[in-house]
Amino acid sequence: MNASDVRSSVVSAGAPVHKIPDDVLREIFLFSLRNTPVRPSATQGPLQVSQVCSGWRAVAHDYCRLWNSLVIERPYLSWELVEETTRWLQRSNNIPVDFHLIITSNEPIRIRTLRACLDQGGGYTRNLMWSQIDAVRHDDQRRARYEAELKDLLSNASPLPPPNTLSKMLKPTQASVTRLVLCGVPVSNLAHLPRRAFPHLERLVVVVGDKLECWEFDRITRGPVKAFLDCPSLRYVALKRFFREPGNEFIQLPLHQLTHFIDCGPFYDATDHPCKNIARLLSATKDLRLLHVSFDDDYEADFPPELADCRIAFPSLESLSIDSADLSEAGEQFSSLFAFPKLQSLRYHGCATDIESLLRNSGETLTHLSLTLADDLPEDFIELLSQQCPHLRSLEIIYDVLCLVLHTLSSASLLPNLEVMAVRFEYPQTYVDDEIAAGFVIPAAHGFFQSRIGARSTVQEHPQRFRTFKIVDGEDSRDAAEHIRTFLERCRDEVGVQVEVVVERFACTNGCVDSLLSDIELVHWDGLSALYQHPLDDFGDFQTPF
Repeated sequence: MNASDVRSSVVSAGAPVHKIPDDVLREIFLFSLRNTPVRPSATQGPLQVSQVCSGWRAVAHDYCRLWNSLVIERPYLSWELVEETTRWLQRSNNIPVDFHLIITSNEPIRIRTLRACLDQGGGYTRNLMWSQIDAVRHDDQRRARYEAELKDLLSNASPLPPPNTLSKMLKPTQASVTRLVLCGVPVSNLAHLPRRAFPHLERLVVVVGDKLECWEFDRITRGPVKAFLDCPSLRYVALKRFFREPGNEFIQLPLHQLTHFIDCGPFYDATDHPCKNIARLLSATKDLRLLHVSFDDDYEADFPPELADCRIAFPSLESLSIDSADLSEAGEQFSSLFAFPKLQSLRYHGCATDIESLLRNSGETLTHLSLTLADDLPEDFIELLSQQCPHLRSLEIIYDVLCLVLHTLSSASLLPNLEVMAVRFEYPQTYVDDEIAAGFVIPAAHGFFQSRIGARSTVQEHPQRFRTFKIVDGEDSRDAAEHIRTFLERCRDEVGVQVEVVVERFACTNGCVDSLLSDIELVHWDGLSALYQHPLDDFGDFQTPF
C-alpha cells in the first residue's frame, strides 16, 4: 500500500483527509513501509508517503520509527549530500538506526586506473602496474584511446569529496547506529571516521572496490581505519576489500568479540600463506561461530614449515564457508591443518577432493554440506561423505553432478539421515538439454525415488527421512529451474512417492557466496548483497596483451 492508495480509500469513504487522527496515520505509514528501508529520492523527497499534504508530511517527519532504516544510494559521495542525509537521520530521534550508504559510480576507479596505465601515478603504483604501463608504452593505439577516455572523464568528473565528508554526515546520529553498510566509500573518508564513534554498532558491512586506492592509501601518515575498533556490541562483520597482510591492513577490528565474520577477497598478500593468516585470525577470536574466507588469488608464499605437522582445533565454529576455486592447493592444506569439532554447516567452492581431510576431521557433527565444484565429483565421494558425516541432513550440489549423486544415492544405506537435496546452477543462464536430461537425469531420478524411497524392503531395512528436492533459482536460470522441477515431479509421480519439489528464488549467482547468504543465521542481516552487487576493480581491459 502506498500513500495514493491510502488517500483514495479514505476519500472514497467520505472522510476528509485532514481529519484522520495522527495515531492512525502513523500506523498507516508503518504498514505501508513495513520491511522496506527508506530510500530517499532527490526528486520525490525522503518519503513518498509524506508528499500527500503538509499535515501528513509533518506527521511522517515527526515519527521516528519511520526513519530507523535508511538506504542512501548515490553515484558519488558529495558535500551536498551531507546536509540532507543528516536531516533524514536526525528524524530517527536517537532510536537504533540501520544505515546504508552505497556509492555506485566507478568513474574514480577508472580515472585512477587510466592514470596508472599512462604512467601518471606514484612510484608504488608504477611498480604494481608495471606490466600494464609497459604494454601501453608499446601500443600507440591503446595509449591514444586511454588518453582520450581519461580526458573525457576528467572534463565531466565530479570533484572528490573532502576526507571528512562521511564523518560530518554521521556525526549527529552515529551513537544510534546499530547496523552500518558502507559500499564504495573512498578509503580516505573511512580513515577520517573518529575512533569510538559507534558505541552501539552491532553489524558492519564494508566494501572497498578500488585496489589502487587501497594500495596508495598512506597508512603511515593517516593510520588504519580505527572507527570500528572500540565497538563493544559489534558481533557481525563482512568485508570485501584488498590487503589483509599483517601490518598492512587498512581496517582494524575487535576480532576477539566477533561471532560472525565474512572475509571476502580478492586479496593481494605475497608474504604469508593463507593458512597462516587464518591461523592468526582464529587465534585472535574466541567466540566465532560463522566464518567465510576466500583463497582466490595466486599466493606465492610456501606453506609455513612451523605448521607442517600441526592440527589446529577451533571448538566454537559452527558454520564454515570457503572459496578456494582458484587456489586448490591452499584449500587442501587448509583441510589438513584445521579441525572444527562442533562444525554443523560447510560450504565449499573448489575441488571436492580438497576437503576430504576436513570431512574426516570435522564431519562427525556436520548436518549441512554445500558444494560448488571447480572440478568433477569423484565417484566414491558420496560413499566417503556417508562414512564421515553420518548425521548429514541437507546436501546442496550443482546441476552438473546431479546425475552422479542421484545414481549413487540410490543405495539406501548411504546418507540415511538425508532430508533435503538442493540443486543450484554454477553459471548464469544455464541451459538444460532435454536429450541429456531424458537420457541421464530422468533415469537416475527414477532409480533414486524407486530404490531409496519407493521400495518397501528398503524402507524397512533403512528407514528414510528424505522429503524435499529444492531447486535454487537465480535470476538468470529460471528456465533451467523449471525444467528440473518438471523432470523431478514427473519421476516422483510415476514412482508414486511423497516428495516435495520446490523452487527457491534467490537473486545472487555467485557460487559459494550466494550459498552462504542463505544461511539461516544471516537471512536477517540486511546489506550483505553489497558483497556481490558492487563491482570490484579488476583492471578490465588493462591486462598485458603480450
